[in-house]
Amino acid sequence: RTSSIRPTTCTPATVCGAMRSAALPQNDGLDGGLELSEVAPASRSSGGGNYRDDLSGADAADTFSRDDDEEVGFSYRPAVKRQNKWFFGISFVFLALAVVVYVASGREPGVSTVIMESPDNGVTDEGGSDETTGQIKWKDGEQVEGGNHHPWAPWNKHRNGPLGGKPSKGRESPDSSSPNTWWVEKRSHETVTLGDGVRYEILEEMLHDHNSFTQGLTYNTDNGLLYESVGLYKKSKVRQLDPKTGEVIKSVDMDQEYFAEGMTYIPGQDKLIQITWKAKTGFIYNATTLETMSSFSFTTTFDEGWGITYDPRDKTLIVSDGSEYLHFWDPDNPGVDKKPRVKVTRQNPNDDAKELNELEYVNGRVVANVWYKDCLLVIDPETGECVDEYDFKDLWPKHERKHDHADVLNGVSVSGEDGVLYVTGKLWKKMFRLKLK
Repeated sequence: RTSSIRPTTCTPATVCGAMRSAALPQNDGLDGGLELSEVAPASRSSGGGNYRDDLSGADAADTFSRDDDEEVGFSYRPAVKRQNKWFFGISFVFLALAVVVYVASGREPGVSTVIMESPDNGVTDEGGSDETTGQIKWKDGEQVEGGNHHPWAPWNKHRNGPLGGKPSKGRESPDSSSPNTWWVEKRSHETVTLGDGVRYEILEEMLHDHNSFTQGLTYNTDNGLLYESVGLYKKSKVRQLDPKTGEVIKSVDMDQEYFAEGMTYIPGQDKLIQITWKAKTGFIYNATTLETMSSFSFTTTFDEGWGITYDPRDKTLIVSDGSEYLHFWDPDNPGVDKKPRVKVTRQNPNDDAKELNELEYVNGRVVANVWYKDCLLVIDPETGECVDEYDFKDLWPKHERKHDHADVLNGVSVSGEDGVLYVTGKLWKKMFRLKLK
């Protein structure tokens, strides 16, 4: 490509421009290659060469795209740079599409992750993904920075309801003694209220001992067994149950002076912790043999024990006592407060938050049933807010179960399946496997 010099009116500015233009190579010998000359802004529109006139309209617009008030510019641009504009344009389109996919995936930037017990999230040896979904890592029981993050990966989809999720395979648990503690993200979801009707799916109806006055139900994440705390004076028991059939595997009677209440399993320690109603006494059992390892004393708001569960996130026992408060104990010293109690508030301020009974920790939330109310409350343990409230009056309607002398709904546990809960009641002949929606 060549540049021609056209005569112009001789002024100081054009003379200067002509002199500069005359110094330029007339043929750079590069077919579409690098054409480089640093010129003063004035020579772009006047003076020697009038390079604008030598270019096609498109090239001229491209070459003189910058404002004339710039101090210095390049009058010749590499042809390859013009081609790169197409590359950057296409890249921008793909970036925009990626942002659209990110937003459509429903993932909120900066969503934190929590740890949870494997059965809350369907842990199996084959399940999960080799990719990590968390933003928090743990090592030797301490939180460290790091963690891969794949916001639109399919295993991050919240496809199993507010208490479900997909675990990551091969993650290091917060405590080496708790190998079945897994990771799952908290996910935002539509609030569930008592007025929404049935918001659960029944997967299976199982048999349950109709003589069992169920006060607590918990799942062993290490051996896959269910455990039941059976109440009433002179009839209290601790039991192992087959999670597939509901049949009693082993049963141990308690002293007649105790009225058994809630019970929970501590992952990785082969240990069950149980509380009693008015004796202000709790027991620690070997989960394999059901032998009593030790006992402890406790006090609460009402000096009673109702429900208990374990939060592996911060290694805390969460306890109810019939009041509107949740209490938080040190699992190494049951009965000793680890942090201040939290008051529970219902979605409707006119609804009473008292008489919280059986508790279960599920994916960063505490699921609680209310005594003589066929409902489940999903409580944020940090604030006490009921984020969801599920109506269970149609699970086994009162007018049907009264013929079997069955009492109230009581007994909630996680399972070894993704988002699946066990639900039963006092003197119920049925136990259900179900998913919340």
